[in-house]
Amino acid sequence: MFSFSQLLLHHGYWVLFVYVLGQALGLPIPADPVFLLMGAMVGNHQYSFGPALLLSVAAILTGDIVWYLIARARGR
Repeated sequence: MFSFSQLLLHHGYWVLFVYVLGQALGLPIPADPVFLLMGAMVGNHQYSFGPALLLSVAAILTGDIVWYLIARARGR
């Protein structure tokens, strides 16, 4: 059975980055459950807070930059 918690336990930071990037690029997926699961894993000392925060911010900024460049190239 598929669960985000098992996926995060095995692949951690990469899943967080890709999932948040997909959400930032416009995929209709909620990022909140992954943030909550990663926060719980940070609280259990399975992952570190700093890299999780930096990767989340990097994914969001990457998605925003992509949309900005698309709008700049194709906008009025």
